[in-house]
Amino acid sequence: MKLLNLFSLFAVMLGLAGNKQPVTVISCAASTYSAKGTITSVRSGKWSDPATWGGHLPKNTDAPVISAGHTVWADVNTTIAGLQVAGSLVFDSSQSVTVQSSKNILVTGLLQMHTGSSSIIHTIRFININENNFEGGGMDPVAPDVGLWVMEAGRLDWQGKEKTSWTNATGAIAAGATSIVVKDAVGWHPGDEIMITPTAAGDNNFDVKTIASVKGNTVTINSPTTSHPVINGMWTAEVGNLTRTIRIEGTAIGKSHVFIRSSSPQIIKDVSFRYLGPRKDQGGSPAKELIVGRYGLHFHHCMDGSVGSIVKGCVMRDIDNHAYVPHYSNGIVMRDNIAFNTTESPFWWDLADPSHDIQWLHNLVALPKYVERALGFDTKGAPTLGVNGFVLGFGDDNVCNNNVVAGQTGLETTNAAFDWEEMGNNESEWTFKNNLAHNCTGGLRSWQNNTAIHVIENTTLYNNEVGIFHGAYVNLYRYVGGTIYKSVIHIRAASGGDNRLRFENLHINAAGLDYAVILDEGPLNGPVPILFRACTISGARKAQVIDQNPGPGKKSADFVECHVAAPDYVIASDALKDETLYIQPPSGPSYRITKTGKTKVPAFAPRVWNDGTGLLVEYYSGRFDSLLFKRIEPNVNQPEFTNVLFHHKLENDKYSIRYTGEVMPQYDADYTFYAEAGGGVRLWVNDSLIIDHWYEQYPGLITSEKIKLHTSQRYRIRLEYFNEDDRSGINLYWSCDSLERQYVPQSQLYYH
Repeated sequence: MKLLNLFSLFAVMLGLAGNKQPVTVISCAASTYSAKGTITSVRSGKWSDPATWGGHLPKNTDAPVISAGHTVWADVNTTIAGLQVAGSLVFDSSQSVTVQSSKNILVTGLLQMHTGSSSIIHTIRFININENNFEGGGMDPVAPDVGLWVMEAGRLDWQGKEKTSWTNATGAIAAGATSIVVKDAVGWHPGDEIMITPTAAGDNNFDVKTIASVKGNTVTINSPTTSHPVINGMWTAEVGNLTRTIRIEGTAIGKSHVFIRSSSPQIIKDVSFRYLGPRKDQGGSPAKELIVGRYGLHFHHCMDGSVGSIVKGCVMRDIDNHAYVPHYSNGIVMRDNIAFNTTESPFWWDLADPSHDIQWLHNLVALPKYVERALGFDTKGAPTLGVNGFVLGFGDDNVCNNNVVAGQTGLETTNAAFDWEEMGNNESEWTFKNNLAHNCTGGLRSWQNNTAIHVIENTTLYNNEVGIFHGAYVNLYRYVGGTIYKSVIHIRAASGGDNRLRFENLHINAAGLDYAVILDEGPLNGPVPILFRACTISGARKAQVIDQNPGPGKKSADFVECHVAAPDYVIASDALKDETLYIQPPSGPSYRITKTGKTKVPAFAPRVWNDGTGLLVEYYSGRFDSLLFKRIEPNVNQPEFTNVLFHHKLENDKYSIRYTGEVMPQYDADYTFYAEAGGGVRLWVNDSLIIDHWYEQYPGLITSEKIKLHTSQRYRIRLEYFNEDDRSGINLYWSCDSLERQYVPQSQLYYH
């Protein structure tokens, strides 16, 4: 317990110097914050009823307390100097209500705001804030950091009038247009503000307009637009509705924040957040730095207490710090939200800390900004040179699907719309599907070194200065499916192992750029070449692919079954002398390219490839004692397990794994399978047990008997493994007469 000898915690956070009553305060995980405000509820009732407060209504200098067990209905506009909700504060859903506070609002009970009509507006606004007084950091409320604090088992139940959060135009928007047609304008009304993203290469014209009228999906606006053309006959501008009926705000000259450290899930739907995320000078330069922990919407160390929370259909606008932050908090779904004109990476959490089961689904980031040369939190005090849209952080079973980033800026080698940052051993695989970035400095950026396979599926990148910047030393990413248009691929890493760095089934159109793919500086040699497979590469002026690697590590790449337009491949005159590209085209002979020219070589890769997505993997305690979790994994590639770094649901070092699905061969041949195991292992193919080393702790590399397989068939596969210490792992390879031993690739594995 922590004893505050002069003030209760509530009085301290409100800055009430006159309260001299000592009080014992127990941490929020254990008990209720004790508070003695200037006025306290004595019963349930309306805010406007003096009897609710013992005969006197709260004044603008008061800091009311709603006592535990009491429900107060907010039915009038009011201004106060702080508030604690230990019971329930329920905004009257039948009328518009604004609560303004010059000091902290603390919720340990329930704060409910429901608006069922577009004409009912509920607002909480923090006023008279001096951002220079903020302290930042810590786990508990502090008086100068004025904002909304949700602690203990505190709950937000905010449900505004539902509407389509953001959509796309159905076609081009001409310069001077005063009406546009969108795909879905459900719930949009006259008076709503909308935002339109740029589309043309090099453009940064974000139009903000007010709706004059709506008829179906045709929206008439108050003033003419700039031009937002259709790109490549496919992509149109995003159109976001910025207006909501629940509003949480600071002011333009005093930013506030929302801080949640609660053991209860939160419901936050169709809410607008504006003028949040304070900054102040902390480095002695003209640039103002972010204040740590004082973000737009910040789930902070909730751990499993936040499981079941949903943030849906919300808008973060004019935010000067990170916007949507699930930090050390699990099980939060963030769906259909908008971050517009925000500073710092809007979807983010602290790089070193794990958050699990986070879902970022169909969110729009538009015009994320940075304060140039402000000291960066992620960069350990180095000057800020750019901003990201989404930072793919540390944790298990996290999902980033169907999101869009438009207008990201900064240095492409350090920032992008979607960023996988270097985090030491804390680099986790995400489910990453159907995301889009356009009009950005960088689309996708990786700067990681680990043995995990990161699968990037069906990404669309158009009109970015750099589409993919893939760097660091060695790693195992698989970019599969999707379209890259007028957005160069810049590669500075090498394959981290036999699973390879892979680019497969991509449509790459340089659309007039000098190059479509640049193979650049290689700090380390990769054990095997980078693989491009079944890609269509076209549209470059000088060459579709250039190897311009000056070293020190050798860069090598295989191009297998790719359709590459002329001019196709170039190795620059100043590249390393032993740089080599191997080409196996869809038809005709294979060859290699070096600085001295082309040489024919035998076919070096299979002709048969499939579209598999991996195996179903089940994790158990002990030897299949109880199921802990299951998921889809690209293949069997776990060189090292520890229950700490591998997955948070592994209870200890004694666990077992079952992989199941189907395998499809690449040759009609007799195959040999190899299990590299640090524990007991057995393997069935087509229901035949071909590896059985179940009782050996360190069997090493185990070779199966040969089994006949045909390319036209799928075969059932099951692999079981157990571990009894923290040093072991499991890997699965195959070989045949035409195929050297290598990992069974994801493309040949199916989980159904």
